[in-house]
Amino acid sequence: MRDVLTPGQMLAVQARLQPDRIGARDLERAMTFRQWNARACRLANASSACMGARCAVTTCSAGFADCDADADTGGTERRRS
Repeated sequence: MRDVLTPGQMLAVQARLQPDRIGARDLERAMTFRQWNARACRLANASSACMGARCAVTTCSAGFADCDADADTGGTERRRS
């Protein structure tokens, strides 16, 4: 029997296979699979703190940093060597 993919793995596969196709949409916004996967990766490699209705990245995992200081990008980007 084949291994079952996790939701994160399924998203990464879709981002590779059809990166520019809409992967998520609500009444006001839409995200391609590429954008959704990039955001999920950034958020998965950060710790955050929330106050009221606002949240911010407080620390990044090893190998990641807030390179652009832009909360709209998700807060962490992989450091380049």
